[in-house]
Amino acid sequence: METIEQFKKDLWNGIFFHTRKMMMPSLVFSIINGIVILLVMAGVFSAFLDMDALREVLEKYGKGPSFGDMEEQNNLFKSIFKGMNPGMIFLVVILIYGTIFIISAWFSNAMLLASEDILLKGEANMGDVLRRSMNRDIIKLIGLFVFIGIIAGVLSVVAFTLVYVNLALLFIGGLLVIWIALRFTAAPGAIVHGKLGVFEAMTFSWRNIGMGGAGKIIIVGIVAGIIFMMVSLVATGISALLGTVGGIISLIIQLVIQVVFNAFMYSGYSAAFYRYADVEFQDAEEAHLVEE
Repeated sequence: METIEQFKKDLWNGIFFHTRKMMMPSLVFSIINGIVILLVMAGVFSAFLDMDALREVLEKYGKGPSFGDMEEQNNLFKSIFKGMNPGMIFLVVILIYGTIFIISAWFSNAMLLASEDILLKGEANMGDVLRRSMNRDIIKLIGLFVFIGIIAGVLSVVAFTLVYVNLALLFIGGLLVIWIALRFTAAPGAIVHGKLGVFEAMTFSWRNIGMGGAGKIIIVGIVAGIIFMMVSLVATGISALLGTVGGIISLIIQLVIQVVFNAFMYSGYSAAFYRYADVEFQDAEEAHLVEE
């Protein structure tokens, strides 16, 4: 509860403080998320793809992107998909991305539930969170991500048309798309913590995360992105210098980066909701989203 009060008085220090407590849930659920995705991908690949043909393509690509003539390349890629027509290939791709999308929504739900337990109870039981994470909020989170994706997609198309007017306008338009999308930062927390519907959560976030707040998120995101990129480059350099051992060290560093990033991001989602959770809405009567 003290951290929630800190979100309201000193947002960023509150997020950094909560991020440290989110490290364990982030590690546990990142590992589970990665394993499930790998198993799903392995199942889809073995069911729909010719693994021998795939290995052959990978071996040939290892010698350079331009192997053989165009006809040979086409035949190899067709053999990977076991002679499936374009329609079936499209369905397989949709199946892969759709499954990953659902798993990602579950991951978001689990992380936010862990965050809620830490904020309200002081700790999170991973087994209990895992059990409770299989609920209807996953469907609502999927709906939220789809709607935000549609909004961002439409605005991106409009932004790209600005390149025909002036290249600088493309940059400004792209920045504006990100700015608008970030105004929905409080929506995931509103769904999981506040038990709101998709459109209610989006409305809550839009009303409370103003353009100034979204701008600050962009700045923090840029700084965090630069830091993570520099660490990733160091990991890549270690991998190149030390061979197999370096590769293992690099994987560990990449996992640490992912764990820290997820802990920070979902701490931010929770903070964005709880900072404004006592905002009163006028329906039939004044009501609080969260009662302490």
